[in-house]
Amino acid sequence: MSVGNLSKTFQKFSAETNLLSGAIPSEFSNITNLFALDLYGNKLTSNIPTSIGKMEKLQMFYVGMNALSGPIPYEIGQVKSLTQVIFEFNSLTGAIPESIGNLTNLNNLSSTIPRGVWNLKNLIQLSFSENFV
Repeated sequence: MSVGNLSKTFQKFSAETNLLSGAIPSEFSNITNLFALDLYGNKLTSNIPTSIGKMEKLQMFYVGMNALSGPIPYEIGQVKSLTQVIFEFNSLTGAIPESIGNLTNLNNLSSTIPRGVWNLKNLIQLSFSENFV
C-alpha cells in the first residue's frame, strides 16, 4: 500500500474493508492535517509504524481486523489528540505501552492493560478482544 503524494491539507483517509495488503505506510505521518485514519478490515501486515508519533492532529486511528503483528509502538503516546483507537482482531503482541496514559482525550480504546490507562478520565470503552496483548 502506498499513499503517494497526498496533500498536506488532506484530513481524512478511510479505506475500510478494501482488501488492502502490506504494511501501513509511514508516509501517513507526512500528512500534517490528517485527523482520521481508517484502515479497519483489510489485510495489512507488519508492525504499526513508529512514525505514528508524528501525527499530531490524528484523532481517530482504526486498524482493527487486519493481520498486524508486533507491539503497539510507544510513540502512540505522543499523539495527544487521539480520541478513538481500534486495535482489535490483529496479532499484536506485548503490553500496551505505558505512554498510552498520555492520551488524556482518548475515550474509545479497543484492544495486558498498563496502569497508565486508569489515568484516562474520558475513557468510555476499553476492548482488547482477539489479540495476544
